[in-house]
Amino acid sequence: MDFFGFGAAADLSTPVGQMIKSGTDSLLLGPDWAKNLEICDVVSSTREGPENALKAIVRRLQDSDQNTVFLALIIFESCFKNCSNFVPVIDKAAMDVMSNIARGDKGDKNAQEALRIIQTWGKAYDNKRGNRC
Repeated sequence: MDFFGFGAAADLSTPVGQMIKSGTDSLLLGPDWAKNLEICDVVSSTREGPENALKAIVRRLQDSDQNTVFLALIIFESCFKNCSNFVPVIDKAAMDVMSNIARGDKGDKNAQEALRIIQTWGKAYDNKRGNRC
């Protein structure tokens, strides 16, 4: 159900959701880095930014277009690396979507990108715990 502001359509109707929708447009040839940085600024500077961004990113990760999914992965990684208030809102549902992409549900290119991102996150957390590989 996505009317009256509820459901999947609402995920992309917020200001940051609209930015993410624009930054993951399937017609883009590659990441729009200016848009990605603008998204990070909104996520970092607003109270509701991290949660709204995560919902919109997950929505775009579930899209059927492989280019949209790839661009959403890039935005996900950008928010993870640049927005300290984004990391705490990442939930199991978002990681389940990432795991499905890593298994190849959205194409080989996206599977490789999702695996790379997950490995990068794992190394970052391992280093924060003091365990060096």
